[in-house]
Amino acid sequence: MLTGVHDPLGEDVTDADRDGLLGEPLNSSLAPVRPIRSSLATIVPASAAPYGYTLTIWTSGAVLLRSHGTPGFADLLIFVAGAIAGFNLVAVLALAVTRNVQPIDSRRDRVLAGLLDWIAVGAVVGAVSAISAIHGWVPWLLGPLTATILYLVVSSLQLAALAARRNPDRGG
Repeated sequence: MLTGVHDPLGEDVTDADRDGLLGEPLNSSLAPVRPIRSSLATIVPASAAPYGYTLTIWTSGAVLLRSHGTPGFADLLIFVAGAIAGFNLVAVLALAVTRNVQPIDSRRDRVLAGLLDWIAVGAVVGAVSAISAIHGWVPWLLGPLTATILYLVVSSLQLAALAARRNPDRGG
């Protein structure tokens, strides 16, 4: 840990955090752009998962729209219920299995996992495309339910793989 060096949130900065995204040192002569760099170091890692989930849920809805047309009000409520139920199922599971486990705090790993969102979102598009073949209201429930669960699980696996690669001794 570097002493006396803090990130924009006031947390200690490690050598890995101080390095650039791909590990190369940042040029200290770029002092005039420090606020922009600090902002990027804050916003991009914080946005990686929400951005991927936004793509996931929007694409799921688009797949269902293509197959079933514009949903009625009841179908919209069912869609929302499916997405919430999917999140709740994963949240309950996560709470049950993550006691005494430290979250992965590496900004670098979170950003790199976001770069792999095409894997998680692609899996969701495939799954929801298959679900869209079902008739009636059921796809409006199963589509977002499956999309949410699949995105959260696959993106968590992506992040875990990156963190394990960087820290092979870190168990979960």
